[in-house]
Amino acid sequence: MPCPSKSLCFLFSLVLLLPGISACGKKAEGNDRVQVKKGELAVTVAETGTIEALTKVEVKSKVAGQVARLLVDVGDQVKKGQLLIQLDTKDIERQLAQSKADREIAQARLARLLAGARPEEIAQARAQLAQRLSVWERNKSEYARSQAAVEAGSITPREAETAKGDFAGSTAQIEEARAHLRLLKAGSRVEEVSEARAQLAKAEVAFKAAEDQLSYSFIRSPMSGTVIQRGIEAGEMVSPGVSATAQGTRMLIVADLSHLVIQSNLNQVDVGKVRKSQAVEVRVDSAPGKVFQGRIWQVAPAAEASSDGQNSIQTFPVKTILDVSPGKEEKEILKPGMSADIDIQVMTKKDALFLPVEAVVRGKGDEATVTLPTKDKKGKGKKVKLGISNDHQIEVLEGLSLGETVLIKPASSADNAMKF
Repeated sequence: MPCPSKSLCFLFSLVLLLPGISACGKKAEGNDRVQVKKGELAVTVAETGTIEALTKVEVKSKVAGQVARLLVDVGDQVKKGQLLIQLDTKDIERQLAQSKADREIAQARLARLLAGARPEEIAQARAQLAQRLSVWERNKSEYARSQAAVEAGSITPREAETAKGDFAGSTAQIEEARAHLRLLKAGSRVEEVSEARAQLAKAEVAFKAAEDQLSYSFIRSPMSGTVIQRGIEAGEMVSPGVSATAQGTRMLIVADLSHLVIQSNLNQVDVGKVRKSQAVEVRVDSAPGKVFQGRIWQVAPAAEASSDGQNSIQTFPVKTILDVSPGKEEKEILKPGMSADIDIQVMTKKDALFLPVEAVVRGKGDEATVTLPTKDKKGKGKKVKLGISNDHQIEVLEGLSLGETVLIKPASSADNAMKF
């Protein structure tokens, strides 16, 4: 269970360790003496974290729609490209059919313009012109006779208006037929062809967009892994998540459980001791006494703000990866979302002289004082130079020799432990 603060954790551990202090140094007599020991001294950084998959992907839709089929559930193994979810496609299929028809119309228009007039169309235009010329000749003759009759006084000018109108109308029809024939012979204008090409391009884009919409309705796995979370049911409506402003519906989470990491947050004091590839011991409550081995995978280059409920705290995210891909036994023990305790092995020194931290009163820098036993039992202070330390032991670089006995001063032990 995580402690409210590291200081409280340390004091609690210190209380538990004091009765068994003989593990750190041999006691001379009573409970207030220890001897300088020699051996391996390991410096660790302890922290808690949360187990996560190294690689996981949130599965979201690119289009809005209703879930028609949900083909997987939590715990299912999936392959990359496997169909996971199908949305209802009726509306999209109608859009696709409409865009396909629009594209075919645009294709036909462009083809017609590029091909030009057919021979039979030109022949038909010539026949129409010949027919209108025949009518024009007849109307011309009638108009000439009517004008002669007006001059002879056999009819009035008003009575000749009909022949004049017919002649003018047939003249206009001849010009129209001639213009039509010229256009057929000349072929399509450049601007008409350009416009038709643009219309076809627009129709092609609409058709491709409709095809994409249909394909997006079949949602496939972006990676091989295990479904670890499901957020939808069949029949639900989903929204697309394809932009920074539109989060969309998180339908599934697929994770690669063959590689797990522990996500921790270190304070600015501890993070300075941590380096990539350092060894890490991992423990979880679900496996008491069992230790999993890992190594530092990633140390964030910048701090992130977090909160303890009252104050804002700057911490550095650190990822620890397990050295071995979890086997069957590990899969039953280690699960994403589970809390874990980690001990980062930041430094190990062999053949170091050390004492329990309770036996040393620290001064400035690496200087400190220990108390040597005397015959009058009052004790005598002696300055020593310190080296590396952990929560329980501290290295003595100068001032003491292997086997020397020093006193533990009960009155200052707790205060002294806080200095380390």
